[in-house]
Amino acid sequence: MVRTLVEQVHRELRDRVLAGRWRLGERLFEEVIAAELAVSRAPVREAIRMLEQEGLIERLPHRGLFVANPSPEAIVQTAAARALLEVSAVRWGRPHGEAEVADLLACADAMDAAAAQGDVLAAVNQDIRFHGIVVGVCPNAVLLKHYHELDGHMALFLHALSDGRPERVAAMGERHRRIARALPRRDALEREIVEHYRTASRALAERTDRASEAVDWPDTWR
Repeated sequence: MVRTLVEQVHRELRDRVLAGRWRLGERLFEEVIAAELAVSRAPVREAIRMLEQEGLIERLPHRGLFVANPSPEAIVQTAAARALLEVSAVRWGRPHGEAEVADLLACADAMDAAAAQGDVLAAVNQDIRFHGIVVGVCPNAVLLKHYHELDGHMALFLHALSDGRPERVAAMGERHRRIARALPRRDALEREIVEHYRTASRALAERTDRASEAVDWPDTWR
């Protein structure tokens, strides 16, 4: 399928954010991006609007455009919301089949390969694919829409965690295998999903300079 110019620009800018080519909180300028990509400002403006909706870029009044730089509180709240939606999708959906289990394990293997190559972007994309397979058994389109609206937020948080912490990327594959291995038992799967996000949210908060501000994980999810 041939991508439109806006889609091409969107993919390029998204990859720049997730690959760490732009720092969290870095200011961006439409005219500079347009010049770098040799396109007009119109497709850049539309691509940026899409990235704002995904939570990867934010527009601050009287200040301009910036790569999103989530607070510890936002990190914990987003991870908790994502866990709640993922568990709900699993409860609503049918059991995962053998093909889906194989796909999940292949994603985990791909995370290992990406970590070995130091390819943060590939690891993040595999994370998105992995969790998409987990919730893909759910027939509720509205639930899935809200779930996937957080894809960009979680991808950004994963990038923030991995930046300067190669051991975190190296552990991604095994952390996701734990979820795949829990698939036969729904209660065990739900516990692994919650623990996966709880652990990630705390680590992501501690990755910032304001870890002491992070809101603790809700007691009902412990």
